[in-house]
Amino acid sequence: MKITLNATKSDSEPYRITRLEKVVQILNLSTYFEDNGIVGLNDHKGLLTVTWSHDPTEYDKKMLGAIWGLMNEDSNNVDHEIEEN
Repeated sequence: MKITLNATKSDSEPYRITRLEKVVQILNLSTYFEDNGIVGLNDHKGLLTVTWSHDPTEYDKKMLGAIWGLMNEDSNNVDHEIEEN
């Protein structure tokens, strides 16, 4: 799965991209998230924005929150948006 990663101050705070890469690794390990429609992840000061190609289910949202919690962030600090074509 190809997911675009972006983070605020990624030049001076490279750990932000590193933890997004860890999120992608977890997603890649899960058969649930195969071809899941996630096209982008953005870390803005601990707020994860997940960009989807389609409308995610509530379960999808909860799973991403749980994964973000594994990165020592608040699992409620996750926004979801749909990619505009």
